[in-house]
Amino acid sequence: MCRNFFFTIERNILSLDRPKINYLDIFNDGYRISRVEYSIEGTEYTGRGNYRFGNCIPKVVEFSNDDEYECFLKLMDFTEIRKIKLENVLNGESVSSKYTGWPT
Repeated sequence: MCRNFFFTIERNILSLDRPKINYLDIFNDGYRISRVEYSIEGTEYTGRGNYRFGNCIPKVVEFSNDDEYECFLKLMDFTEIRKIKLENVLNGESVSSKYTGWPT
């Protein structure tokens, strides 16, 4: 089997197994990324929640070091992301980008 073909198949299999993130809020404590809040495509939220996540169940992960954050990034699929927000918890500043076809 061709080596390039094998690696293409392997990449496709890995991407099929990863959850698709549609919202991501990244928190920086001034020194490193300390926490993310995110939602996974296709999960429904039935209770009262944060409007930022649409109808999806919000999840929170806190990181104790950069390696944990890098591992998180490798485990998730960001091809369906609709909104991303970067927040600095020290000064309250934030930057966000949203796909305009997604409801607010």
